[in-house]
Amino acid sequence: MKSLTPHQLSRTESLLRQLLRSIGSNKSISSFLVFIHPSFILYQAPIDKPIIFPNQIKKYLDSIGNENQRLSENDGRLVKRLISLSNDNSRYQQLPNFEYQDLNKGITCANCRRLFVHIVKRKCICDACGHQENVTGAVLRAVDEFKILFPDKRITTVQIHDWCQIVGFRTIRRILSQHYKAVGTGRWTYYIDSNKA
Repeated sequence: MKSLTPHQLSRTESLLRQLLRSIGSNKSISSFLVFIHPSFILYQAPIDKPIIFPNQIKKYLDSIGNENQRLSENDGRLVKRLISLSNDNSRYQQLPNFEYQDLNKGITCANCRRLFVHIVKRKCICDACGHQENVTGAVLRAVDEFKILFPDKRITTVQIHDWCQIVGFRTIRRILSQHYKAVGTGRWTYYIDSNKA
C-alpha cells in the first residue's frame, strides 16, 4: 500500500495535466491522497507524500475555503468543458451478463452477505455470523435486490417465493400486498411500488 498509492497519485496527476493541456488549459494542480474512512490507519505512512487522513479533512477544507479565490470566466468554461468530457457510461456502473437460472437463490445476510440464512419464528438468522433480521425486512431487501438485477421482470408472489427460497408462499404474498400495490387478480397478480399509479 505504501509504495502503490503515491504511484497512483502521480500517475493520475500526470493524466490530468495531459488532459488539461489537450483542451488548452495551463491550470496549476495540487494533488493529494485523501483517505475518507474514519477508521482508516496507514501505518508507516511516508511523511514526504501529500496525504490527507480522515482527521485532517475538515482542517484542509477550511484552509482552502479561507483562500477566497474568485472563479474567472475561463474557470467556468474549463469546468463546463470537463463536465462535457465526463463519461456517464463508466465500466464500473455496468452490470455483468447473467441469467436468472444461473444465480444462487435465497436471502442473503444483511451483515455478512452470505446465503446461509434460516428462519426461526419470524426472524432470519445467519448461520455464518449470527445476525438476526425480521422476515419482512429481509424479504423487502430481497425484493429490492431482485428489482435492481431484473428491472424488466414482474414482481409476483411466485417469482419472489422462488427468489427468496426459504420464506413461505403465504408470507411472501402477505408482505407484498402490505408494501406494494397489487395489479390484476388471481394468478396474474403482480406488484408495483405503491407510489406508482
